[in-house]
Amino acid sequence: MDDAVALCRMELERRYGYWALAQWKRELTAGFPTLTALAPFSTSATIALDTFSQMEPERRDRLATALVLRAHTESFELTGNGGALSDEQQGLVQEWLAVVSANLSGARKSRPDRKKLRRDLAAAMSRVAQEVVRLGRTERLVFEVRTGDQVVETHCDLGGRTHFLRYHHVVRWRDTPIKSGASPLTWLGIASTVIDVVEPGREGDVASAVASLAAYFRAECDQLLGGC
Repeated sequence: MDDAVALCRMELERRYGYWALAQWKRELTAGFPTLTALAPFSTSATIALDTFSQMEPERRDRLATALVLRAHTESFELTGNGGALSDEQQGLVQEWLAVVSANLSGARKSRPDRKKLRRDLAAAMSRVAQEVVRLGRTERLVFEVRTGDQVVETHCDLGGRTHFLRYHHVVRWRDTPIKSGASPLTWLGIASTVIDVVEPGREGDVASAVASLAAYFRAECDQLLGGC
């Protein structure tokens, strides 16, 4: 990794934690747009939406902050504001994890048409990005958007036994990865972004939701990478 790319990676990581906090602020003030988009298809998003919707505003602000600090330690260390969670923040996180554990055991089941999900996903993503990789007939699709030296990839894994779709983004600068594993639920500090509930006939809705969220992250990368 040359010096310019290394500096760009560090700058992206430095900004990422505060950007993630801003994403939670958007969720809390705008009616949970990301969680609402994912909740019909993601058990983790449903748990988060139900939990945060029922909390007092001040308490949910503190939990959101604790989740982001816990998930993006490196980012806050680069700004000089890192360090261990306070005892109160650790307690909030432990309560949250207990809620997640209790509710995951009752996760919903569904039997979508996996081939249709793959076709619909490819069609929806092709409207916001270019397909660049297809591994196997069902396993993985990769899409990218290139803007100068910046590349934002969307990786879609359709081969899991416990999920129908897992997706995340990889950000590259001059074709060198500088950020991996970014996705709506990971930047909120909740979980990986897994689609595990797809009712038959809603494959297209899942594809549209993923494509919309991918386009949103791509646009946000202009802010995250501005000046690189």
